[in-house]
Amino acid sequence: YGLEARVLHPPVDVERFLPLGDRKEDVVLTVSRFTPEKRLEDVVRVASMVPEAEFYLVGSTSSYSGPVLERVRSLAEELKVENLRIETDVPRRRLDELYSAAKVYLHPPFPEHFGIAIAEGAAAGAVPVVYKDGGGWTDIASRVDQSLGYGTPEEAASVVRSLLRDEGRRRALAERAREVAKGFSYGAFRAGLAEVIGELARLKGLG
Repeated sequence: YGLEARVLHPPVDVERFLPLGDRKEDVVLTVSRFTPEKRLEDVVRVASMVPEAEFYLVGSTSSYSGPVLERVRSLAEELKVENLRIETDVPRRRLDELYSAAKVYLHPPFPEHFGIAIAEGAAAGAVPVVYKDGGGWTDIASRVDQSLGYGTPEEAASVVRSLLRDEGRRRALAERAREVAKGFSYGAFRAGLAEVIGELARLKGLG
């Protein structure tokens, strides 16, 4: 139709997360609402294939979270996963601790429109490993490195293992992730919004 689309991403409080992450551990963090569509069972499967890391699955709950938590815990027991910690409705301070410790941020296999938690993890220096679909992949993880996407739990486990086994590469990607995350700061959002408003004003002959 001769139209040009312009995407203005929501702002992320990256300034809060940029100072985090000086003392990284072999921690893989997933932050998610405990809802059925997130397919959180796949996080359990990845954890079962990477026993050398500690996996943390944390997030908010609601009235429909009970069956999701039950399935996740049941699968962890079935697969004899001992390196997975599940924490619900964590306070901000605890979340900061986990972002600070995580070397890798693993997003569940759900195509987010954007993925604020992915940007927060990137700002904290946790290398994002993201399902190859949606805005979280296109706008964040793929801009850090094309190798950080996955389609199956096996692929995700392979990416996570490669990051943990090559500290030099992981550090380099963590710095790249921080730089990408800075593009979603409040300052960047204000500048982008001002540019969009300016363009609209010019189109209407007001500028």
